[in-house]
Amino acid sequence: MNNELKSLIILRFGSQADFAKEMKIGESFVSRVIRERTHLSEEMKEKWMKALGGKVQAVLDTDKR
Repeated sequence: MNNELKSLIILRFGSQADFAKEMKIGESFVSRVIRERTHLSEEMKEKWMKALGGKVQAVLDTDKR
């Protein structure tokens, strides 16, 4: 589980559901990414980084942790 990513989402948006709504994606998709069951495409990583404050590359690069 990517607890750092989950924490960033909660701090910035209040809940995973609010983040999903803002990103126009399903809550289950957000959950799968946090649980590291789904990986983001490079395009989606860019969108998530922008929404979460820009410098979260290490948090999103679950392959490298």
